[in-house]
Amino acid sequence: MGRAFGAGMGSGGICGALTGAYMLLGFKFHKEADQRQARHRTYDLLKEFSERFKARHETIVCRELLAGVDLGTPSGRQEAADKKLFGTLCPVFVRGAAEILEVLLRQQETP
Repeated sequence: MGRAFGAGMGSGGICGALTGAYMLLGFKFHKEADQRQARHRTYDLLKEFSERFKARHETIVCRELLAGVDLGTPSGRQEAADKKLFGTLCPVFVRGAAEILEVLLRQQETP
């Protein structure tokens, strides 16, 4: 289901690690009675998540994270494969997103 999030949603845009985390953050409050409040809480978490990721990696944009390689093009995907970015850089971003997500979700559990 999240396959389309990779490669900056196929266009070199926002990193797929972030969009996957956004989906999980959106799910966090899905059962709350006040859906307007839930939406606003989600937006606040998304902002906090993005700021923390950017502080760690300087940007949230895939092609910027990959030093200009645009995974939204066949030539960009080939360049990324040739440079082994999927095995070197991308795991760093996925791990960073997971660590930030874990912290934020734990903070939500604390009364």
